[in-house]
Amino acid sequence: MRSWSTETEFLLPGGWRKVRPDAVWQAAEIGVPVLVVEVDRPTMAPPPVAAKFTAYCELFRMKVRDNDLALADQEPADRTVHWWRRTWPGHNRAG
Repeated sequence: MRSWSTETEFLLPGGWRKVRPDAVWQAAEIGVPVLVVEVDRPTMAPPPVAAKFTAYCELFRMKVRDNDLALADQEPADRTVHWWRRTWPGHNRAG
């Protein structure tokens, strides 16, 4: 296991909204590039929990510029990757 962190904060696209999963785990050696864990007790109503999952989907769909020098000759649109791939490198899963 490479990485285990709790209450890690991530900015959503636009930079003003944040998500903070209860845990983030990375184990690329067993095929898990990243696993975001959200654990909420029955004290939280369903709508706020559902909003968290919508925000996580938005976060993992976000694309950013890939700074790989091997891609320098490509068009800017072709140099984008999903944010999570750049944040947690070292895997080969599709998504």
